[in-house]
Amino acid sequence: MEILDILSELIKEKYYIGMPSNEELIKILLKYFSNAKDVQLVPDSNGLNHLLIGLNCELNNLDNAILLSGHMDTIKPDESWNVDPHMEDGKLYGLGSTDMKAFFAALIANNKIVSNLDVPTILSITFDEETLGNGIRAITEQLWKRNINCVYALIGEPTENNVVTSSRGNSVYVIQTIGKACHSMKPENGINALYPMAKLIMYIEMLNEKYKGIISLNPILSEGGVMPNQVCGQATMKLSIRTSNISLRNQVVEEIKEKLDQLAKEYGVDTNIFPVFELKPFERRQNEINETLISKFNKKEEEYLATTEAGEIQSIGVENITIMGPGNLNLAHKENEYCDISLLLEYSKMLPCMLDIIVEKIKNNKKGHVI
Repeated sequence: MEILDILSELIKEKYYIGMPSNEELIKILLKYFSNAKDVQLVPDSNGLNHLLIGLNCELNNLDNAILLSGHMDTIKPDESWNVDPHMEDGKLYGLGSTDMKAFFAALIANNKIVSNLDVPTILSITFDEETLGNGIRAITEQLWKRNINCVYALIGEPTENNVVTSSRGNSVYVIQTIGKACHSMKPENGINALYPMAKLIMYIEMLNEKYKGIISLNPILSEGGVMPNQVCGQATMKLSIRTSNISLRNQVVEEIKEKLDQLAKEYGVDTNIFPVFELKPFERRQNEINETLISKFNKKEEEYLATTEAGEIQSIGVENITIMGPGNLNLAHKENEYCDISLLLEYSKMLPCMLDIIVEKIKNNKKGHVI
């Protein structure tokens, strides 16, 4: 099949969290990778199945392996969107076309090459990247349990075929200010928890400006009083912190804690801050493969402002990671999502050469060189 027909079929079969099953999409993928040496369904903590495929190897006791990784789920579309595949003006439209089914279409189109590399080659496909991220955690746990040592990972998120060497994680914290509720006719009998929370929100706005370009903070007020005739006794905020720098994130959290201590003394309230969710950042490392890809294909090095699965992969010791794929992230998560066909065709043409470079570097590494 032509690559555009492959992508159209992948787009047509949809899956997002809330749908009954991803079974049909898994069947399509397994049809395309029917020549694989080993296929494992990997359930996550919620019972959703993800795929771990040994394209040219059994999935046990491997060294110097390549991991090709991505997700096949999409966001839940608005009912008014046209989400089915169609082509117009050099673009292939459809839900998931750019984020990130185009990557898998390129892999499938090059399946004979990808499945016959001289190093163990593993394919990871998750189905909840847009929401919970449990799939990649289940996959990395399986890699560890099966004694699979991946020395390199290629993640095909849409980068317009540029080379991304870091991506921002998403750390979510709950912050509480606890005052004293009372009847609003005499507010002096209580302590309004919203006042210190409001000052904290203004402080977070200042931090956003202070660290503009390297970190983003997004507060959401989830609790702020019960009824108009009662002074608010407790205010609760969820705060998302996105950065590719773990040290900077920790520094910002400490600054927020110091501010909370000041507000506690000023207003006589109790305060709490604690983490509730994390998708790890992918931190930039010196990487000869990325340097070679940038030079060979005349591509830009970039940071990914969104969160990817690269951080979880890096956390199990995979130091050499490239995020590089067809499509444009700015077109994702919206109506009329599309993948520029020229980007897809360019990526599919580059992919065999990219893999040759990666395999050569891994083989040199076996001889004592550093990737």
